[in-house]
Amino acid sequence: MKTRARVLLLAAVLASCLRAGTARAQLQALWSGERLQAGQAANLFARWEGEVPFYGTLLDVPPDWSVRRAWVVRPGRGPMPLRLDTLTSGRFRLRPDRPIDGPLVLCIETTPGGPGLALWQLASLEPSESSAKKLEPRTAEVQRQALFVQPADTENPRNYVLAVRRGARPLLVTDTLLRRLDLRHPFTVALWLKSTDRDAVVLSTWRGDEQQPYPIELVLDAAGFLRAYRGRPGRHQALITPRPVADGSWHHVALSYDPASGWTRLYLDGRPADSLYVPDVTSIDPPEALALGGRPGQMETDFGGLLDAIVLDRHAWSAAQVRRLFRRADPPADGLRLDFEAATLRLPPGMRRRRADLFFFEPLQHLQALSTDDGQVLLSWTCTDRQTRAFVVERSTDGRDFAMIARVPADCSGLPFTFRDPSPPDAPVLYYRIQQELEGGVLYPSAVLKLGRAPVQSGRALLVGNFPNPFQGRTTIQYELHEPMPVRLSIWDLSGHEVRVLIDAVQSPGRYTLTFDAADLPSGTYFLRLETPEGVQTHKMILVR
Repeated sequence: MKTRARVLLLAAVLASCLRAGTARAQLQALWSGERLQAGQAANLFARWEGEVPFYGTLLDVPPDWSVRRAWVVRPGRGPMPLRLDTLTSGRFRLRPDRPIDGPLVLCIETTPGGPGLALWQLASLEPSESSAKKLEPRTAEVQRQALFVQPADTENPRNYVLAVRRGARPLLVTDTLLRRLDLRHPFTVALWLKSTDRDAVVLSTWRGDEQQPYPIELVLDAAGFLRAYRGRPGRHQALITPRPVADGSWHHVALSYDPASGWTRLYLDGRPADSLYVPDVTSIDPPEALALGGRPGQMETDFGGLLDAIVLDRHAWSAAQVRRLFRRADPPADGLRLDFEAATLRLPPGMRRRRADLFFFEPLQHLQALSTDDGQVLLSWTCTDRQTRAFVVERSTDGRDFAMIARVPADCSGLPFTFRDPSPPDAPVLYYRIQQELEGGVLYPSAVLKLGRAPVQSGRALLVGNFPNPFQGRTTIQYELHEPMPVRLSIWDLSGHEVRVLIDAVQSPGRYTLTFDAADLPSGTYFLRLETPEGVQTHKMILVR
């Protein structure tokens, strides 16, 4: 960012997500893309705050990942690089030259290795009791996160996106609809975005002149968060996403403006992210152009990444509309919709059309796995996507190498779908995933289900849950005991009333499975409650009709 004062960009970069606390705990959140692509750049993020300075952290990633560099961003200050030491394959030490007071955001630039389930973790470093110069990991404070790495050649053969190379000339969009961006009329701007860049303008109507009012500018800030700006001379207002967006995976961004109510709302991946209330907004001169990948009049962009399905609508979309439309390849737009399917589209140097791993469909929901008393495994999920033709069920013993065990016709009515694995291998942990087979034979994997099959540890009672969930009428409940103990298993509704007692007795050690028939109960949310001398465990169940 060269034209806007740097303090404006960074002064509030972490304001909505970083607040110094009084607790000793430092690592407050980890962020990464849910789906990355093998061999393509990705960023990992963490939030650090509290009363103890940041001395550094240990980073563990899969051995076939590479880590190039790391830095921290503090409110009102520029990025500060960290020293990166390789300890062993997949283990790195990240530390500053001197301790840094929080709050801050930690950013790590990586390249994922092979496809499959991947885990990464951070452990805080602190001076040892024997020597202040020696740093040791704080084992009680380890944060882990799982993600899925897609094969390098994953792409949607039915869709083109816009690839923007850093240094390209921004693509200018001129349309009579831009006249509505005068802050007197409602509008919605929406797009799909994939990038690892920071301090980069994604989309803008502002030329960088502090005296020029403007209705919208989308920026990836120094910490990877996305900010939506609008401004008047000497004043810039901003909304910010609650998590970094520049992580190397696809994100949907929508900004709606309703002058009648005074609300401007920012959405990320179909969910509300931030809002701004300003009543009686004074109108401005509408912009002459909307620039993609930079600002109007800018010769070279600082942004590099992928864009698609850009919409400028005459109406302010509600939260329900955003949630319903953001996964559609051709969302109905009363205005301008820009995709990149046409080969005749004229693009400036540094931009091109290409295939990518952006799929427009509804992914599977409510995935569950359950071991039965006879050694089999039950899987359950729900599907509402009408493009899905079949489910390809895959299994793994290590979470990385999956083999197909079945292909079954799809049922995407939204009701629970159940699959039984009759002969699972004898392993302490099994991993399952379901590939949605879309039109044209395209496969898209679900999140990975991890199922532990080892006996419950000594001295514990475990409420496994119910299966399927959501359920219609009947569901299977499972819990485990390691020693004899009194057990009370009951069902409660949302109002706090006990509606059914299933078990109230002393039971022997073992795994217990029973069927709950809810034929006489209305649809809604219920809670399964297991009471033992070990304590109380609860589990949410959803009954649908």
